Formats: sequence, structure tokens, C-alpha cells
Amino acid sequence: MILLYASLILVVGLWATLLSISNRKVMEKLKKNVPLTEKSLVSVAIPVRNEEHCIEACVSSLIEQTYGNIEILILDDNSTDNTASEVHKLQDRDPRVRVIRGKALKQGWRGKLYAMQQLYENSKGEYILFTDADTVHNPNSVEYGLGIIINEHASMVSGYPKQKGKHLWVQTLVSAMLFNTVLYVPLWLQQKMQLATFSMAIGQYLFLKRTFLEDIDGFTSLPNVICDDVILARTCTRTAHKYVFADMKDALSCQMFSTFKGGFEGLERSITGVLTFKAYMVPLMVLVASVLLACAVAPLATVAMLIAVLIDPALSELPFLLMAGGTLLLFGSWTATGLYHGFPLKVAIQGPIAFVFVVAMYLHGYYRKVSGKGFMWKGRTIS
Repeated sequence: MILLYASLILVVGLWATLLSISNRKVMEKLKKNVPLTEKSLVSVAIPVRNEEHCIEACVSSLIEQTYGNIEILILDDNSTDNTASEVHKLQDRDPRVRVIRGKALKQGWRGKLYAMQQLYENSKGEYILFTDADTVHNPNSVEYGLGIIINEHASMVSGYPKQKGKHLWVQTLVSAMLFNTVLYVPLWLQQKMQLATFSMAIGQYLFLKRTFLEDIDGFTSLPNVICDDVILARTCTRTAHKYVFADMKDALSCQMFSTFKGGFEGLERSITGVLTFKAYMVPLMVLVASVLLACAVAPLATVAMLIAVLIDPALSELPFLLMAGGTLLLFGSWTATGLYHGFPLKVAIQGPIAFVFVVAMYLHGYYRKVSGKGFMWKGRTIS
């Protein structure tokens, strides 16, 4: 049994190493600097609800973009704080900024998606960049995304911004996103085959070609999904449009959550929104959770095996060697990928803790879903 466990960790470690190296090569290739010859209008669309504390920094960073042919649309989604006052001040600063008063939430729609639909209907650009109010964009953000979407002949581009935060455990929660590029998605295969299963995105940066949204009639085909960014990416590939996932840490940054509770609730909602919950999937969910927990305790198990071998030299060293090798490969890959995506070292080395957090969010989110309790976000219930 111990040999089997050690072999499992080695296999996972080898897979993580090969996948993370391959994915980094794919993302680096997308950064090739090809001068833009196209000067199409880009609509930057920001759905805003109770964001008085961060909207000014976001819009100010967009006003300073090196790509000048943009319009900046801000939809105030019935905020109850001082967001409305803040966004109207921003509109007075630059003629490219336009504030839209959001309509009352329509039945059958989720709040953010209804806001995005209204932004789409009011936009004029050939391309639309949907971004969140808690982002801050580097001056090249629009030009960078537009370059990729044009050079790759794509209809949608998304990717991980640099994630910022003051609290270690909140950042460790957010680092759960590394599972996609370390253990799950082979980007070379996804880009070649355009498989919906491997399509992932993050709502902080969704760069879309207008023709794609026209083909799917905006967001009317997915009005109440929970994880709208990933579902949109899957819809892109399923409608014969090309989707690309890129590294975005040099284009923008974001502070997703300020508290551990808020981060846990927000991320478990996203994890739940991606999964399809059927009775036959329960054994698979238990298996995945078990493997992740086995990986989480691998560093401790490695130390325990070393102590056992030192105490009793008659014991075989093979399980220890397999476990040590697998653990170093797995969490070495995790740390390297975390640093690549812009996480500080103190967060990137928290791989084992991140694994535990993922299992907790995975199982608790499943409980909230099947129990009918649902989730709360921005003061609204999401079932």
C-alpha cells in the first residue's frame, strides 16, 4: 500500500512537471511582438455594483491606455453605495467614458450577466473587453489583448491577471487557480483541438470579437449560469470560434478578495459553477478529493518515510525515494507556476495548503448546491 501511494505521488509529480512546462511554452509563444496594423474601436465594458472603493483606480488605468481608439462603458448595476457618484465623476474626466444606468434585474437572469448584456447592447466596438471593477490595467492591456486576438485569428482571449492581496491565506485561496495550468489543462491540445472541456477563462479579462457575441445572440443563451467566464469560453469553442488562454500578468492586476470568508465563498461558487452535478459523478468527486488530499500530505508522508528508514535500515528505501521525487516534482512545479503567474514566493510555496483549501471548497460548494442553499453574491442569491 505504501509503495502504491508513493508511486501515485510520483506519477502526479511527473504529470505536473510536464504539463506546467508545456503550458508555459504555449503562453510565452503568445507574447510574440507583432505590430498592430488594425485600429478598430475597442469597447471596454465594466459591470459595476457597489464598487465605490475601487472603480476610480480601474477606470483611470484604462484612460491611460497606449491604444487610444477605445470607449469605456461603465454600467452601474443598481448600486446601493456611492458608486453612481464616483462613475459620473469619471465620465466628466474623459469623453471616452460613458456611464449607463442599469435596468432592474430581469427575471431569469443573473445580475452580472444581465449587466454584461446591457453593456454589449450599448457598445459600438468591433471588439469588446469585459473587465471587473477591481482590476488595474497596465498601459498596454488593451493593445496586448487585441494583438493576441488578431494574431491568433481568435474570437476570445482570457487569462490570469497578476493577483494581489495583503493577506497570505486569502492569496493562498486564490492560488487554487493554478490547478488549471499545473494539473488539468494541456493548452497546446486545447488550442489545436478547441475542446470545450479544456476551455477556461476568468471574468477579470474577457476580450471578445463582436461577431462571436452576435452569433450567440449576446448572453441570452446563458442568462443564469454561475461561472459565466468558463461557460462563455466553452460556448466559444462549441460554436466553431477560436478561444485562446494567455498569461495576463503583464497586462493587468487584480485584488479579488479582501477577506478569507469572502474568498472562500466566491471561489467555491466558481468551482461549483463549472461542475455538472449528477449522481453518477459522486464516486468520481470522492476519488478526486482523495487524490488531492493524498498529494497535500505528501510532504509530511515523505518526512515520515525518511524517519522510518533511518530508524530501521532493513526497510526498503524505494517508497521514500519515489515519494520524495514525486513531492519535489509536484510542488516544485506548483511553486514555479505560481511565480510565473505573478504570485509572491510566500504564496507560491503554499501548494499543500492550497490543495486542502480546494478540497474544502469543492465539497462545501457541492453541499450548498445539492442542499438548495445556493450562494450569495453582491447581495443577491445565486442558486
